[in-house]
Amino acid sequence: MKRLIFIYLLLMSMSISCQEHVGNEFKSIKEAAHDFFLEKEDFNKYLYDRYIKNGEGASIYGIHNKIDTLKIQDGIYWFTLGSHFKKHFLIYDNKDVEILDISSKKELKNSIKKTLEYSVKKDFCVQIINDYISRLIHTHYTVNKNPRTLLDVNCKLRSSPIVSPFNLKQLKIDLAEHLVNMNEIESINYFIKYPEFFIINNIEMYYGLSDDENINNGIYYFLNIEKENPKYFYVLINKGNYEIFDIDSFDNLNIVINKVLDLGDENKLCHERIKLIVQNLIDRYFSNSCFDDNLNVKLP
Repeated sequence: MKRLIFIYLLLMSMSISCQEHVGNEFKSIKEAAHDFFLEKEDFNKYLYDRYIKNGEGASIYGIHNKIDTLKIQDGIYWFTLGSHFKKHFLIYDNKDVEILDISSKKELKNSIKKTLEYSVKKDFCVQIINDYISRLIHTHYTVNKNPRTLLDVNCKLRSSPIVSPFNLKQLKIDLAEHLVNMNEIESINYFIKYPEFFIINNIEMYYGLSDDENINNGIYYFLNIEKENPKYFYVLINKGNYEIFDIDSFDNLNIVINKVLDLGDENKLCHERIKLIVQNLIDRYFSNSCFDDNLNVKLP
């Protein structure tokens, strides 16, 4: 009997020890969230006393599933102090916590890059990647910019597009010359002879662009559709200039996304348009769809 009692007590102590160890992982996430809030300039002693010292502290949530505080899974989570407070995200990976600060556009850019890097490391499919990046963008422009109303004022204003000084007909010639330099078409004479094979479209949707009109500020893709495996190029038009990009590398993808965020702010675009542009870029860069294989990973 004494032996059975000893075994029982031993198992109970092991169970409690295990629970404390796992529970401490969740505690470390909350402490990281608290430290982050305390570092922010808009967090004063009153808020500290009310929400951390004398309260439950930051609330941590899984994005796709309810969080298990006794068994923290690697992944991306979001946290806040409550209603009408800013919302941020974090990456929990192998017991390390990395905060995804989206307080400003600069921090948003940095957090998008970190999220993309983590997504590549975990080999997430493109739909999951787009989901995470869209949440960062949406939260920055709504909850964090206007925590009281949760609205993006640019979506409400519906500002008119800004017309650039570039005539589409002339711009096409400049872009065709770029394709010549990139060996996508043989010569500029090929473009002049077969202009129907040269496509330039708004990346968000097809507007029926007219060659005789000046093109609006925005980002467009162009390619030679006659080529068997045509390469997509992008031209971003803003502030009286245009820049040509490709997204053949991870670094280039980040550069273009950052340019899109700048374009959105400078032209007062609704964040829903910004999200759509970024989603299209990510779709073009990442080819591993969730529908290619059975999705057997459970995300927090």
